[in-house]
Parts: sequence; C-alpha cells; structure tokens
Amino acid sequence: SNFGQEWEVGYIKSKTPYRAGDSLEIDAAIGVKIGLRSVNITLRAEPEKESYFMGETIDYNERFSWEWDQGRLGFGPN
Repeated sequence: SNFGQEWEVGYIKSKTPYRAGDSLEIDAAIGVKIGLRSVNITLRAEPEKESYFMGETIDYNERFSWEWDQGRLGFGPN
C-alpha cells in the first residue's frame, strides 16, 4: 500500500550501546520497516536477570514520515 511500511523489512539481534557516553551494552532486537511515505525503527532490549538496566523497560518505537513532490510543476494534464 502507498501508506504502509512493508515495502522493505529487516530485523537483527545485536549487542549495542544504549546510552551516549556509557560503555555498557544491551542485547537488543533492532527492526526497520521502510515504506513509500515513512520509516519505522524499533529497538527492544532482551530481558536480563542481572544487569545495570535491570528493572528498566527498553522498548523504543518511532515512525519518521516524509512528503515529496514528483515531476516538474506546469507539465502534464491540467
């Protein structure tokens, strides 16, 4: 669909830094969904029994939308 986010989808599990300036890492699932009008980014931490981030829920999901014009103005059917 023109408004959906399923044109291209990718997921990966990775160990990655979570906070700027902090060397501690989290085990996370990272997802990207790309559509014609937006991209959706997901970061979800895998639960750990003993960790610096214990008790903190890390479940980030953000949609970034955009608009564009196509072609040159003044050309085509009126």
